[in-house]
Amino acid sequence: MPGTAIVRLLDDENIEISAKVQEQDLDSLTRVHHIQFLSRDRRYPVALRAVVPLVDSRLQSYEVRLTLEGERPSPGSTGRLRWPAGQGYVPTELVLERGEQLGIFVLEEDRARFVPIKNAKLGNPAPIELPKAMRVIVDGRFNLRDGDPVRVQ
Repeated sequence: MPGTAIVRLLDDENIEISAKVQEQDLDSLTRVHHIQFLSRDRRYPVALRAVVPLVDSRLQSYEVRLTLEGERPSPGSTGRLRWPAGQGYVPTELVLERGEQLGIFVLEEDRARFVPIKNAKLGNPAPIELPKAMRVIVDGRFNLRDGDPVRVQ
């Protein structure tokens, strides 16, 4: 009904951010010291205050609470968290399924080699450690099998 209060603001000084973080990303978030909240083309430094110890089984995520350090966005602002991951990730579109494994194809001596990725999930970027000189196969990867000859163009 018009005039009915739908929100009561209790404390406008101790604003915190609540965010959902994927289960596979939680470990890297808890180990870093430089976390940013990005909202409306602005960056706000934040610090991890708590991880709610309850996993959302539908999204496979945890709720985290963060405190703002310095300048603050308006209460109710939406945005994203950004932090250094500490390792490389393969984009979602490069992760393929072969048999019961998920992984990527790399070029090794003119042959395609399938590299399984532990803990990879379809539809999510996958954490991986590869030598910097390793070449990942992008074009033509869908029909490849491990050991197929590859010609670089």
